[in-house]
Formats: sequence, structure tokens, C-alpha cells
Amino acid sequence: MTTPTSMQRRWTKPVLTVVWIATSGVFTTLLLHPAVPETVRSFLVRPNRLLARTVEYTAHTAVFFIGTQFALVCLEAVTRRRRVAIIAAAAITAVAAEAAQTWVPTRGVDVFDAVCNLIGVGLAAVAYVKLFAPFTARGSASA
Repeated sequence: MTTPTSMQRRWTKPVLTVVWIATSGVFTTLLLHPAVPETVRSFLVRPNRLLARTVEYTAHTAVFFIGTQFALVCLEAVTRRRRVAIIAAAAITAVAAEAAQTWVPTRGVDVFDAVCNLIGVGLAAVAYVKLFAPFTARGSASA
């Protein structure tokens, strides 16, 4: 495996940061938009409650997995303290996003949604530690 050059490292972080901010904005809009649950259910040919719930819970997990993963990579969670701070902020955001739906018409707070959000944050933390942290440590040591 080749190590990235300094030029590649210089442009990769800003690009990833812009993608992270844009993705987070889209995800936040989708989580708080009142029509999203009905739109998801309308895509299913025969609305099956179990299938609709599975799709919804998977989406919650994926949204927070991707958002947390981008945050860990873009904010360079190379130290344990920084990693814990980012994961804690993501976990607080996961619960707050669900609580914020109290004020959105046609949306409500669902404990299982909040649990799926937290599962997404946890999976992102594990994935980062297993996949990205060793590479980031090597990359920053050679910089």
C-alpha cells in the first residue's frame, strides 16, 4: 500500500469536510422534515409495517453512522481525547435530533429511533478505531 503524498493529504481533508457538512445538512433536513416517514412508506409496494419499520430504523442507523464517520475523519480524531469528544457530541446530537422532532408537525419522538441513532454512532466509533485510526496515525507520523 502506498502512502498519500503531502499534496493529496492537503486537498483530501477540505474536500471531505465540505462533503461532511453538506451530507450532515441533508440528513438533518431529512430527519426533521414532516413528510419523510410517509414518503418512505409510499415507496413500498405493499405497505408492510415490519418492512417499513426496518427501513426506517436502518436509515436512522446509517445516517448517524455516516455523519459520525465523517466527523471523526474530518476533525482528525487521532488522539483518544478528541475521539471521545467527537463521539460524545455525536451521541448527544443523536438523542437531540430525536427530541427535536417534538416540535415538528406530524413527527414524534420514538425511543427506538434514538436507540438506532446511538447504534449508528457506536458502529462508526468501532469502524473508525479498527479501520481509520491506524492509517491516520501512520499518515500523521510521516507528515
